[in-house]
Amino acid sequence: MRILVLCTAYFAFSVQAADKPKIVLILAADMGCGDMGHLGTAYKNMKGWPVEDVAPLFPGIVDLIEKPRSPGQMDAGYLPEHGFEFLAQYGVIDGLDAFMASLNKPTPAFYPPWKILPQVEKYYGVEAKRYLPQLREYLPQIPTRYPTPALNEKVTTSTRQAIAEIEKTTAQKTLIRIKDLKH
Repeated sequence: MRILVLCTAYFAFSVQAADKPKIVLILAADMGCGDMGHLGTAYKNMKGWPVEDVAPLFPGIVDLIEKPRSPGQMDAGYLPEHGFEFLAQYGVIDGLDAFMASLNKPTPAFYPPWKILPQVEKYYGVEAKRYLPQLREYLPQIPTRYPTPALNEKVTTSTRQAIAEIEKTTAQKTLIRIKDLKH
């Protein structure tokens, strides 16, 4: 419930800089609750906040990517997508590590890899090249992984495109690890 109140307050009022750390800590405390539907919106609204203000959220977001919520929970499948993008915008490499590890795990949640894969090169540049072998191993698994041929084709196409983009990238990005941040 607090997440809904915070998101509504954020939309209705301009959040004062002094209040940002308090909001982040409340969101971080609520990461494990069942009312997860508005976290994606909160992530989008916090875009551009200083890294020191949002760093307390990073471990909980990585946890959501590694262990997606079950389909019965509100917005369950899209939480990893929003969380990945949020971490990527701050150059948090732990988010990419968690997403890549999740590709080969069966998950009860509807996880949209075709939305995340195109972002890998954009946010992580040459650092993503270390995941090329894993992406190549993932390709043959796709035809039996998803419930419909159309979905399998969508994931196959996005994976091939991501591989091609990562192979040709020369972009150097400034990345951080959660353990290296001071909280």
